[in-house]
Amino acid sequence: MSIYNYLKTNQLTVFFTVLIFYPSIRLLTIGSDHAVGLSLIVGLVPECLFLIICSYSLVFLFKDKNRKTHLLDKLVIAYFLYNLLIGVYLSHDLRASLYGFRLTYLPMLAYFVGSYYWDKKIDIEGVLHGFFKILVLVAVIGLIIYFLFPEIHLYFHRLSSDKPIVMAFKGFIRMTSILWTPVVFGMVMLAAFCYWAYRYLKTGNYFALLFALITVNTVFFSVSRGPMIASFVAFVLLLFLGKEQKFKWILIALVLLELTLFYLFVPQFSQLMEWFFESSKQTATLEAANTRVSLWSEVMNS
Repeated sequence: MSIYNYLKTNQLTVFFTVLIFYPSIRLLTIGSDHAVGLSLIVGLVPECLFLIICSYSLVFLFKDKNRKTHLLDKLVIAYFLYNLLIGVYLSHDLRASLYGFRLTYLPMLAYFVGSYYWDKKIDIEGVLHGFFKILVLVAVIGLIIYFLFPEIHLYFHRLSSDKPIVMAFKGFIRMTSILWTPVVFGMVMLAAFCYWAYRYLKTGNYFALLFALITVNTVFFSVSRGPMIASFVAFVLLLFLGKEQKFKWILIALVLLELTLFYLFVPQFSQLMEWFFESSKQTATLEAANTRVSLWSEVMNS
């Protein structure tokens, strides 16, 4: 019963924890192929947990007679239903629509989970604080694997794909920690950097500063263009709009140190930078030679 009560009162924290460590569990149990039969159930574990949380929240949401429906709630419901209906209509493909619901529409329901907890005065800030601590752990694990146990890095990439996207070019492998994709890893590390930078500027806590520096460092090593460009924008905003002078100098020192380390220890550093800027340009200008742009074109044609 104590375990049940813990899960009931900490369901969001448990869900976030499962979500972070699940990619490794899935690769070790069923690999990266399309799941069928029993393996399909394993593959849907995060979605099943999320649906349980959504159902639990929605039941209590409708039972609560004092619950006030906000304008934002109505707008989100309208947006959700519009996307769902128009997506099914345009695709003319029920299977594709189901995939779309799982990947695109289902996460939208998180708004209602958050709205329910917010009105119930649940410690949302505490939940988020715990989640971003987990992300710091993911960053530290990523650094340890990347520099001390690179064979683990390569092993999971071979499990995840015959042609993994972790190679920027020959000689450099992008950091992914236990998420095994540099795109998702870079994105969540950027979110963690923003959170811990905010915490440091708000509280002056040096652990928050340390966590911010660790996570933004892993953004660089993911060589994920979106998060890196967003990090650059964040640096510019902090340098020109921020009031914390010490933090500004720390950021400048970090960038200079990062570039120096890359130059000294990363093979073909100049080619890496050339690839980064060229591929970013191709994406922004929608050049057909870019893999991502060609995938977008195929989707639009479909």
